[in-house]
Amino acid sequence: MQSKSEKIILGHKIKRLRQDLNISQLEMAQELNISASYLNLIENNQRPITVNLLFKLGQLYNIDFKEFTEDETGKLSVELNEIFLDPVFKSSDITKRDIKNLAQSSPVIGNAIIKLFETYLKLKEETNHNADPQSLKLTPFESIRSFLDNSKNYFPTLEQASMSIRAKSNINDAANIYFKLCKYVEDKLKIQIKVLPKSIMENLFSRYDPHRGRILISEALDIANKSFQIASQIALIEFDDLINEIIIKSDFKSSDEKYLLKMSLANYFGLSLIMPYDEFKSSAVELRYDLEILSARFSTNIEHVCQRLTTLNKRTNLGVPFFYFKFDEAGNIHSRLFSKDMNFPKNPGANPDWSVHQIFKNPGSTLVQVSELEGGKKFINISKTIKRSLVNINETSPLFSIILGCEIRYMENLIYADTLLQNKVQKVSKIHIGCRLCGMNVCEHKKNETDLATLLDPNIRYYGLFEFKVNNKQA
Repeated sequence: MQSKSEKIILGHKIKRLRQDLNISQLEMAQELNISASYLNLIENNQRPITVNLLFKLGQLYNIDFKEFTEDETGKLSVELNEIFLDPVFKSSDITKRDIKNLAQSSPVIGNAIIKLFETYLKLKEETNHNADPQSLKLTPFESIRSFLDNSKNYFPTLEQASMSIRAKSNINDAANIYFKLCKYVEDKLKIQIKVLPKSIMENLFSRYDPHRGRILISEALDIANKSFQIASQIALIEFDDLINEIIIKSDFKSSDEKYLLKMSLANYFGLSLIMPYDEFKSSAVELRYDLEILSARFSTNIEHVCQRLTTLNKRTNLGVPFFYFKFDEAGNIHSRLFSKDMNFPKNPGANPDWSVHQIFKNPGSTLVQVSELEGGKKFINISKTIKRSLVNINETSPLFSIILGCEIRYMENLIYADTLLQNKVQKVSKIHIGCRLCGMNVCEHKKNETDLATLLDPNIRYYGLFEFKVNNKQA
């Protein structure tokens, strides 16, 4: 609970509010009964704003206090830290305090730096390969991931729409959700559901045939994935206008981006229909985020449970802030989702010490790890392997790893942390955001010849290829 005298730095938000209202500093100062010079100091973060003055702002301009005072700087600071570790900034002498100050005082500039750096990396890559300059743009997948991050991975209109379907289809027992969804589609939407042999569907999960009024589903899918395919298709059939409204607001221009966003939103709807927000959140807390029991309770799979956990961002009923990644064995990111308050690098790299990459050595197991990023922030990670459904005896099943993680301060909420909490001394694995940007002094896996690495003596051999002498900049 904040005291009356507690002070808060919100200068950039107040300035943005004033500009949105299209009023001058003098006009706002008069309405707040303070001097224009004092307001100018507040807007430039040279003076904090008192709680009393914040209340007056809320009364005058009808602002949402929780949203207005929400800390947006943490995630931005993480992304900027990731950027300024690049060798191109080696001589800049930028400290972590500088980065934090930038994130607090000028988040618009901070986000512009991120976009500029992304363009620089693309330009560098394309210059090296003499490729088409058109590819300097973010890929459609990168654009969609960025949009989901900026939307805080929460879409209340889709949550409400999914609840309306649950009510109309009388879904009250997860054990029969597949049959309830089939009945709803066939009775209410007048669309037939047909499960076809894999020899006909080949590599397709499902296909909607609007001309014949059929949803075709592969027999190779288990019942959880069949339910998910039907639930996602309901979104595209019944709530296409609602999804298109979100797409229009996204301001995406390319057909690829619009298509991918539509599929992402349909999948979001599918998850929310199978795992309704409040019921799922309550179960997650009750079961202490036990992924296996949650997936059994809601007749779904662990991958979908992890994805749904990152969407528990309703202001009045927040879940633990999680990050989620899905990797293939080559270290490529296939999926990435963040809860709204999760501060974690977007491109963590194929770090062999990270549990999500170690788990490939023991497929089918669960690996729990405490990891530490450069800078000292610690996380608890739960990693598992999953296989693709659509294979037969003569096919090789692609293996993927998934990881669900949160800051260590939430670990008591997780059943997976019980063994770790019993141990007085916890093993902490130091991870980094990729060899190219890593600033850790000792690492037996390091192999990149970057500006951070110096081969000191050819007659002395180390665990890795180099010994590292890194000028660690202190705040």
